[in-house]
Amino acid sequence: MIRLIYNTLRLTSVITTIFFLWVLSQSPFTRPLIDATVNEARHAIAKAMTGQITTEWLLLKYKTAIENEDLDEIVLMEDLAQDYAIPLPPDLKQRADQIASDASGPITTLISCTSCAWDISSCQTLGQIASCALPVEMTPLGDLNALRRAGVDWATGNNIDKLDVGLALVGLSATTATLVTGGTSYTLKVGETVLRAGRRMGAINSKFMDVLAQAANIPVNWAHIPPYIIGKTPFDQVVNPKHITQLSSLVADIGIVRKNTSLTETIILLKYVDGAEDARRLARLSDVSEAETFRTLYVLGKQKSFRLLLKLSRITKIAIGLAFILIAQFFGLFAGQILRILKRIVKSNPRR
Repeated sequence: MIRLIYNTLRLTSVITTIFFLWVLSQSPFTRPLIDATVNEARHAIAKAMTGQITTEWLLLKYKTAIENEDLDEIVLMEDLAQDYAIPLPPDLKQRADQIASDASGPITTLISCTSCAWDISSCQTLGQIASCALPVEMTPLGDLNALRRAGVDWATGNNIDKLDVGLALVGLSATTATLVTGGTSYTLKVGETVLRAGRRMGAINSKFMDVLAQAANIPVNWAHIPPYIIGKTPFDQVVNPKHITQLSSLVADIGIVRKNTSLTETIILLKYVDGAEDARRLARLSDVSEAETFRTLYVLGKQKSFRLLLKLSRITKIAIGLAFILIAQFFGLFAGQILRILKRIVKSNPRR
């Protein structure tokens, strides 16, 4: 009976080993993490947010925002307090209301909005960016003006701002029939607007700037820019649409974030993007969290937020399970032999 069990264990171990090696040979196993479904990701994010947003955490953030007179963060903390049923101390709420009141006077608002529209980097709040600066940034005139400036620089031998040109070309491609990447005309135009405004605000970190600059290093037929601007030359005479595919893809991902959130929040969210993969993950996070994307990243941070979008692939789970089974089977095979060896040692060395 014991020998039958032993032989059966040997056979099953061989079968498990063969199956385990086959699983390891499958290419999906080289990518153990895959995208979670929207519902899985939403559930994981909601659970993580509930665990992070405690009364102590929120009140500390709220007090700091008041001390710094940071209106955006004050509003965010008040929204979180309402959503998670956390009472705010009356004295802190009164101070926060006073800060908001001082910043919303008609004269103060007019002066600050004018300054914000002239120079987006001087905008004091997300609301100002939305109402004062971005309506100007959304017009195609900015794209045409960027091409005009680049054409003049090329003709006079000055340095050309290739990223500004590249973004302008992507923005203008959104109004033509020459779209070459997964973005729609809407996602391309708003994504380009966000990146242009974010660059002027200094909201794009150096890593992502390098990626954008590399993608914007595209061949342009400078001699065709003047006739294109006055409508006498088609877009594809200025640039081959295929050459802006990489930059358009990055722009489209940022445009998806805007579609799911807002222009102003997307500009602020640019600080979390280091490269193309981050842009893709941010777009996916916005598909999952939608209007909650900004607060999700604020509360949980970039790494944890992006990690919650992933789950172990099914084949990885199978491989892990097989590994444990294999270990148990080998232990069962060799345990009996080890015990027999120990018995022989004991018999050969009897106590005197």
